[in-house]
Amino acid sequence: MPPEQIYVQTNAAEANEVAVFNRTADGTLQPAGRFGTDGLGTGVSRAADPTASDSLGVDSQEALAFSADRAFLFAVNGGSNDISSFAIVDSGLRLVGKTPSGGPTPVSIAVRGNLLYVANRFGAGGIAGFTVEADGQLSPLAGSERPLSAAGAAPAQVSFTRDGRFLVVTELATNQIVTYRVNGDGRTGRARSVRSSGDTPFGFAFDPSGRLIVSEAVGGTAQAGTVSSYRFGTNGQPILISASVPTHQTGACWVVTTGDGRYAYTSNTVSGSISGYRIDAHGNLTLLAADGLNGNTGENSFCSDMAISGDGRFLYVVNPGSETIGAFAVQPDGGLVPQPYVGGVPNSAVGIVVR
Repeated sequence: MPPEQIYVQTNAAEANEVAVFNRTADGTLQPAGRFGTDGLGTGVSRAADPTASDSLGVDSQEALAFSADRAFLFAVNGGSNDISSFAIVDSGLRLVGKTPSGGPTPVSIAVRGNLLYVANRFGAGGIAGFTVEADGQLSPLAGSERPLSAAGAAPAQVSFTRDGRFLVVTELATNQIVTYRVNGDGRTGRARSVRSSGDTPFGFAFDPSGRLIVSEAVGGTAQAGTVSSYRFGTNGQPILISASVPTHQTGACWVVTTGDGRYAYTSNTVSGSISGYRIDAHGNLTLLAADGLNGNTGENSFCSDMAISGDGRFLYVVNPGSETIGAFAVQPDGGLVPQPYVGGVPNSAVGIVVR
């Protein structure tokens, strides 16, 4: 098998690609090639260009996702309205196929077992399901299409809960968190929604206990970003634990949690910073640094999607503004120590995953 690798989507309008980087034992990244999706990106990252038209900008978490066994990688093509499937091979990636996403501008992918769901941003919007075949090809799951809480809701992320019983979607335009019960046949029930604790709920992640950690960009208001935590009721409804804990930074958008569940991090796109939180045994959040600044990605870096290495030692962040991938060593107390950055990603880049 190949060494631990990082994958970032270029989102290029003329020809979308996935850029691959090998990770050495000390966390350093080395470019390992680019692989075409046979699809089109939007050519715009809303992180790098917050003024981009809503019809062009891709602002989402999990634009890339692995299959359950991590043998395949799936990528959204926001400009051609489809999903590409890759087999992960020693030489990098091998394109397996491409499947229509069931709607305009797919932005986020969720995978569990042989089931894949995508959130489509525009038109009526909504989610659609697929079966992952043994060779990595996707087959549409008939009758799986579901609307969001409202037309134009602008989904930012779709993901399965830890136990796989529900799908969760954050909606930028409505300030709602939407859940769907996943039935035995892979199709979902109707959408149930709750008002987000803070405005503009964006990215989210789960801790090992299955609690939901959500960033709140608050419309990009200066130094107003927040992060909230939730547990799930028996009907899948998110129940608030910590309400909108401030980052004291601007544009809290993407979220990751450490494998041991002790810490969560959000990237503050406008501030060019990363804020860390301690997660206690009950899911309560406490800001690690009083000013919310645990990692500095640089002025106009417009930091976006993040991933944590498999050994939990390093945090990587896409910086579309500076066309780099930032790296930080994760300390036992949750602190972040800057490591060498690597170039090789365009300012349209979206999505990052670590294998």
